[in-house]
Amino acid sequence: TVAEQMEHMAISLRIGTVFCLLQMGDMPDWKVRYSTQLFADKVMPRLQNIWPEWDSEQWWCKPLEDRVRMTGNSYDDARVPAALPEGVL
Repeated sequence: TVAEQMEHMAISLRIGTVFCLLQMGDMPDWKVRYSTQLFADKVMPRLQNIWPEWDSEQWWCKPLEDRVRMTGNSYDDARVPAALPEGVL
């Protein structure tokens, strides 16, 4: 099963974080959602405590303290084409 294979992979490769792509090509939306739900219900619970002695909190993504904060127009500004220097084109 997927859970057994992933458990074997995690233990044999000694990895704790796996990113999964649960859709392929033009897979229908309902099938992607169903596969994702099965993964969450059946696979993830079996993998959660493979490394109980390891503090995984240090590896989770956290916002940078000095990160750039989004403003109300950030998305709109990103869509504005860059101005070309004079004489170009």
